[in-house]
Amino acid sequence: MSKRRQDKTTKKQIVEWAIRNLDECGIGCDANEYHRRCWRCGYVRNTERCHVIPHSLGGPDEPHNYRLLCNDCHQEAPNVDSPTAMDEWIRDTSVATYDTFWEIRKVVGSVMKRTSIHFGHNGINHSTREWALKEFRKEWKKEKGYEFIQFTGEFD
Repeated sequence: MSKRRQDKTTKKQIVEWAIRNLDECGIGCDANEYHRRCWRCGYVRNTERCHVIPHSLGGPDEPHNYRLLCNDCHQEAPNVDSPTAMDEWIRDTSVATYDTFWEIRKVVGSVMKRTSIHFGHNGINHSTREWALKEFRKEWKKEKGYEFIQFTGEFD
């Protein structure tokens, strides 16, 4: 069994590279917050160096091959050999408002428990998604006291 290498790239090096090279649009936090917030969920959390391309698939120990994610987001991150998959996933799944990602997940989960798939069908149909989105908006307003106007994600 081979010994796992010790990565030497620091969080500071990752942040410095990202500020110079990454477009912050669609990332879960602003570039000036890269050092203290998860780049996907946007929460102030202890972050981990998350490989864009995992070491096991040949990913190098260099700043461009890392993103800083909290442990929860790190566990959900893609483990693939694509240099673009991580940033696409972050942009596709993050939200624009700080400290709401996990709150949104909770409300979506409670709504989705009230849905079902027609027997023999491959997934949730369009009308069920539309109903779930309306219910999500109602529950969010009831729980938070304000309208949720940003959500455009899928309920799958």
